[in-house]
Amino acid sequence: MRIVSTLSTHNGFTTNQDPVPQPPPCGRGRFTGGGFQINDNDLRVSRGFTLHCDAILSNNFEVNWAGGNNFHIDKNPTNVVCSLVGEPAPPAAPVNRIQITGTGKLNGVPGASVTLVLIDNGEKNGAPADQAYIAINGIALTNGSIEDPAPIDGGNIQAHFDQPHKDK
Repeated sequence: MRIVSTLSTHNGFTTNQDPVPQPPPCGRGRFTGGGFQINDNDLRVSRGFTLHCDAILSNNFEVNWAGGNNFHIDKNPTNVVCSLVGEPAPPAAPVNRIQITGTGKLNGVPGASVTLVLIDNGEKNGAPADQAYIAINGIALTNGSIEDPAPIDGGNIQAHFDQPHKDK
């Protein structure tokens, strides 16, 4: 998180105010990939996605788990925040973390909610595993949390520069 220090003038004296935490800037980019995680209850959670940091292009996110359960996100999520965290290994992209809240269909029934976080930690040898956190209707399917998503067990999360958009 970026810390900003500000100056304040009061009664003719200039003082440093306490640093104010600032949220990371919203980046432009997109994420593609798929793969799986196995949570602490041995539940295998598989996913595939193409997600954008803006609402101009539609999004696709599907997650599947035991018993034939599946979730498909609505094309335009409620809230999307993309940022660059840490110093990920190549390939270069302007973002490497996406956090989405939105709605979609759970087992074909509309109105389910989703919270997901995906982090691309790069492709360089020795880079930590990519990370993901997925919760449907407030129930976490994967280990970890929004702040600290769990490493993925297979597959890849890939951050990219945004594609040029055509006028609608």
